[in-house]
Amino acid sequence: MALSRLPQGITEAQIRLECARHGALTTVVLEDGGNGSGVTAYVCYASSDRAQYAVRKMTGAKIGLFGGEPVQVKLISELPESVTGQNVFSMFSSDMPRAVHEEMAFQYKLNNIIFMKLAQFAFLYF
Repeated sequence: MALSRLPQGITEAQIRLECARHGALTTVVLEDGGNGSGVTAYVCYASSDRAQYAVRKMTGAKIGLFGGEPVQVKLISELPESVTGQNVFSMFSSDMPRAVHEEMAFQYKLNNIIFMKLAQFAFLYF
C-alpha cells in the first residue's frame, strides 16, 4: 500500500502505529517527495487481504496522526524501484535470524486472536 501526501517530519513509527491497526506489517519505507510535495510511505502487510482492508478503511479518512488531512491511499503490488535499494526490512528475507521470523509469526497470530476477540465482543454487544 502507498500512502501519499503525508506531512514532512512523519516517522516510520507513526506510520506503523496507524497502519498496524488494520493488520500485521512486514515492511514500512518512507520516501521524501521533495519540493514540498510531502512524504510517501510504502507499507507492506503480512497478507494481501489485510492490505486491501487497510486501503478500504483509510481511503478518504482524515487521520489525526497524519495531520488530520486526507491522505492518498493506493494498493500496490510491489515496492517501486526508487525505494528497493534502501535498507528494507522484510518478513520474507532469507538472511534474517530464525528467531525474528518466529517472533513475527507469534505477533501476527497474537494480533489475529486479539482482533477475533474484539470482533466477538462487538458482535455480542452492538
